[in-house]
Amino acid sequence: MLHKGFRDYTSGFIAIRKDVFNSIRLRGDYGEYFMDLINRAILLDQSYIEIPFANLPRRAGQSKTAPTLRILLKRMPKYASMFMLQIIIRIRHLCGLSIEDSFDNISNK
Repeated sequence: MLHKGFRDYTSGFIAIRKDVFNSIRLRGDYGEYFMDLINRAILLDQSYIEIPFANLPRRAGQSKTAPTLRILLKRMPKYASMFMLQIIIRIRHLCGLSIEDSFDNISNK
């Protein structure tokens, strides 16, 4: 999609170093936050490892991502918007512009 070799842009199961959070603020309200986080982390030359896993059939409950077609269609605009934002971020990076967030007004606690 955005980076050759990276596969799961919708993963929500991550471990990340604090220094990455010091330069990248989370954007999005559901699963799309990870698209932005991993895209900018890779562009900023942060290392990453994808560990494959298998999703086994659920024993109970249902997916929060898209249990129905209606919910999937409702969430699609947010994912599409985030994808377009990632293209803009990549262009900014290629032009030498900053893609990091400024935390000047936020205290480190």
